[in-house]
Amino acid sequence: MLKSSRLLKLIVVWTGGLTLAVVGFLGLMGSAWTQWDYQVLDFIYKKAVEKGHGPQPSPLIAYLAISDDTYDAFGKNMLDRMDLARVNDTLNAFPPEAVAYDILFSRPSNLLSDQKFQDSIENLGSVYLPVAFSLSDQPRIFKWKNGVAYQRLKTIAENKLVEKGQGSPYHASHSLVQWDSFAGAAANTGHINALSDSDGIYRHLPLLIRVGPGYVPSLALSMFLDYVRVSLDQVVVDWGNTVTIPATPESFLDQDLEIPIDNRGRVFIPYVQVWGKDFPLMTAHNLIKYAEDENLHGNLADFFESKFILIGDISQGISDLGQTPLEDNVPLVILHAALLNGLLTGSLYKKWTTSETSIFLVVMALLIGLFAVPKPLWVLYVSGAGLVVFIMGWTWYQFIQFKLFPALTTTAGTLTIFTGLIAGLQWAASRERAFIQRAFSKYLSPLLVEGLIESPNLLKSGGEERYMTVFFSDLAGFTSIAEMTTPPELASFMNDYFTDMTGIILNDGGIIHQYSGDSIMASFGTPLSMPDHANRAVLVALKMQRRLEITRKLWQEQGYPSLHQRIGINTGQMYFGNLGSQQVFYYSVLGDAVNLGARLESANKFYGTNLMISEFTFQNIDLGRFHTRLLDFIKVKGKKKAVRVYEVFGETSETLAPERVNYYQAYDEALGAYLDQDFAQALEHFVRALTLRPEDQASLSMTARIRALDTSNLPKDWDGSVALTSK
Repeated sequence: MLKSSRLLKLIVVWTGGLTLAVVGFLGLMGSAWTQWDYQVLDFIYKKAVEKGHGPQPSPLIAYLAISDDTYDAFGKNMLDRMDLARVNDTLNAFPPEAVAYDILFSRPSNLLSDQKFQDSIENLGSVYLPVAFSLSDQPRIFKWKNGVAYQRLKTIAENKLVEKGQGSPYHASHSLVQWDSFAGAAANTGHINALSDSDGIYRHLPLLIRVGPGYVPSLALSMFLDYVRVSLDQVVVDWGNTVTIPATPESFLDQDLEIPIDNRGRVFIPYVQVWGKDFPLMTAHNLIKYAEDENLHGNLADFFESKFILIGDISQGISDLGQTPLEDNVPLVILHAALLNGLLTGSLYKKWTTSETSIFLVVMALLIGLFAVPKPLWVLYVSGAGLVVFIMGWTWYQFIQFKLFPALTTTAGTLTIFTGLIAGLQWAASRERAFIQRAFSKYLSPLLVEGLIESPNLLKSGGEERYMTVFFSDLAGFTSIAEMTTPPELASFMNDYFTDMTGIILNDGGIIHQYSGDSIMASFGTPLSMPDHANRAVLVALKMQRRLEITRKLWQEQGYPSLHQRIGINTGQMYFGNLGSQQVFYYSVLGDAVNLGARLESANKFYGTNLMISEFTFQNIDLGRFHTRLLDFIKVKGKKKAVRVYEVFGETSETLAPERVNYYQAYDEALGAYLDQDFAQALEHFVRALTLRPEDQASLSMTARIRALDTSNLPKDWDGSVALTSK
């Protein structure tokens, strides 16, 4: 069944308007990506790698690490360039494709060690020594200095890239370069700047940094360009889209390599695995040790020859550590290895653009609008949940295809359209259902009318069970008024009374079930559940009695006799709903707990009380709010099980007169002694209570009961209860 034509038009208008608003907001933000999107991808990244869906490692990459054991083996507390010269010389016996140090040698040490290290770099011939920059988001004048290292930087920066679009690259203002003798011996250089995202995780690395008139590539990009024989001035940068390395006739590339970048020139780092599982690793001291054994030379050749070797210091307290999407506290040389691997294997991640994300949201909006067409609203709710699940699944699928999808942004956009449409439909539905309020508000409480609007099925025959509170009230002395008035006068009299009392009940969330003569039956906790239903019922009873005190004076002035209320309240499991036939029904409650409530109202006359509650209600009220006393232990007519009953005689905010306090204390002590079978003490206290309140029915009844007891022959199961023989 479909919605009405008016609601269908609303679906089209609201869906279209909400979609335009969401897409427009993305346009104003300038990007579909937020930090939360990346954090969602971190979780997916870990799972993808665990299942083998991450970037595959190139066999051409390996680590050569300087560890704590290396320092111990060399017998040094700091890097000695004489030892590093031995490492380079040993590597030269198993010539790698390139060697990149993730270490800056910016100052000289002793002359002999520096010379040995310089010679080893020249002999190895393919060593890359990095540079680091102080970066700014805004254009800065780079501070050039004299020397070989700065001259090499200037030569690199003078290579003019082919640029498209308008980018916002990082700008260098100062640099930390290699010592000139080492810089001159190295094959090339590249920057090792790595900037974490705002949450401290290293997800991006700038491929190019603006230095003076041009750009300096990252260490991994510099190595790759030399490897494929493409010069920097042949590279094409389309800011916000790609860095293209062209397959020229002179290059070793079969086709152009496109590296996805953002507007800052950053690439998403394609981590292969957690540290230690990504690429083979050997420590520097083991390299020297193994090289002394000719039987291992073949193994060393397999490990190093024609490979890209990244050398980093991973010892504790020295190495740079950082957090990646896959793990915490790993050596940051992994960044450059991961990027180099991505370039060698083409395993590079491309982000969805804002335009693509907007198109996706339009499709989601169309689906939401389509799912809103069926009349049952649950179809839309289930479909909305299904779309959220689909977005998560789509994010996973895109990731294993090396495409990064902004899951949180699209989910938020989809939910905005979804919830906005829900709100619009509910607004429209509320207008369509307004006739219920107009039709029933004169006969039912506002709360019940609201319940019917929310749950129209309540109008059907039947109902449900619930733990709630039932309320019965009656007017003592009503018969005398009926005898002295005409039927019209009596009807007017009762209408005024019921109007006052009904307002009090309805205002505190009660439901009027029945007026019978001078009686009112009400309940609390239906049709809408309320945790404080017992409190509400007792509070309403006290309010009604206070209202009756005022009304009683007016009646007496008009010549009517004094009237008092008797109220009984019980709490328990009850069945509520519309009872009757398909043609005629009424809203009411049923159950044993309801019957007990009615008996308690009637039981007031045996004790001269006005408000009696059961032990079950007593257990559910806020005892600090009401003045209560244990009244008796009774078995009402038709019940075999005894129930403790209590009188409520005010709120604790009301100050009691001393004589009332003394009376209640005497009664409590008397009843306690009675239940403990100390009948002499009980009788004494009840007599004391009667001196304070001579006509107290409760005390008179209890003294008569004690005097009638055969205390020497009490049954073994005597519990002090009394059976009330009338309703």
